[in-house]
Amino acid sequence: MGIPERKFRERAAMKKLILDAAHELYSEKGLNFTTIRKIAEKIDYSPTTIYLYYPSKDLILYDMQKLAFESLLSTIRLADVDKDAFSRLNDLGKTYIDFGIQNPEKYDLMFLLQSPMNVTELNRPWGNFQKTFEILQRTIKECMAEKSVIYTDPLDGSLQFWCFLHGITSLYIKDRLVNFCGYDQPILDPIYQAWNEYLGRIHVAPGVNN
Repeated sequence: MGIPERKFRERAAMKKLILDAAHELYSEKGLNFTTIRKIAEKIDYSPTTIYLYYPSKDLILYDMQKLAFESLLSTIRLADVDKDAFSRLNDLGKTYIDFGIQNPEKYDLMFLLQSPMNVTELNRPWGNFQKTFEILQRTIKECMAEKSVIYTDPLDGSLQFWCFLHGITSLYIKDRLVNFCGYDQPILDPIYQAWNEYLGRIHVAPGVNN
């Protein structure tokens, strides 16, 4: 192993150590407790060392967000490729909702906290979300090709689809449905009922001209 490769591996290992500690602090104590000083204490390094790898807390959170998206992607990619496009779209939506409900802390990092987004560039693709959105957009496009959805534009359709999923998921995990609609938090039936009704509204039955 050459020196450049060894240094690359050492740097990657150190960043993983930092991210693992940050994730543990974030999960147990919350965002405000997850500071560079606390991360340094947890892994027995000085804050100065942490700054060599991550000049800001926001950069740490952005990489934590990236890992959260990779978890979602690994689940989405398990979809049955032999299914028709609309069935895969249905599975994608259910996977998204399930992921958010089962991983509320990751969902916060991905879609609700501002901190990870502070290091993104304006008017540039949001790298962490790009692969997920590309899968969604591609599936919508395939549904349009088989004439199974009412959408007429892949981008507009994907945005509408995502907005519904994000709305219902974030309202649930942030207890808004409990306090406003009176739903019991452990009961997911109303969530999936709303999802199925939305899916029915965008679906075009076989043989029906859209």
